[in-house]
Amino acid sequence: MSPTTSQELAKVAAAAFFLALVTVSPGASGQSPCWPRDRLVTDLAARWGESPVGRGMAGAGLLVELFATPDGSGWTLVAVSPDGRACVLAAGHDWHRPAPPVATPPQGMGPRGLVPRSGEEGS
Repeated sequence: MSPTTSQELAKVAAAAFFLALVTVSPGASGQSPCWPRDRLVTDLAARWGESPVGRGMAGAGLLVELFATPDGSGWTLVAVSPDGRACVLAAGHDWHRPAPPVATPPQGMGPRGLVPRSGEEGS
């Protein structure tokens, strides 16, 4: 088994274990057992070389963050509750960042502003 495959299996196993803990009915405290966000961020950086590459807000104040390695060899999707608890939603490999869209000027606009019509000054 290649190092990448064994690392990915270890990561997926850890994520599956964590998800199993999260889906267990809440204990006496009434809260699911999640890691503090700063602990999870530190662990993702130290163990997997991942850092945040994107984030967005979901319903009920839930922050969803995507962590990835610089070369895209690994990624982790994390949900963070308003109280700072972070839960791994998914993890995988071969993350590809899409190229930014190419901006095209609106119709009638050139790279330097309005394009003169035929017969107008400057045409």
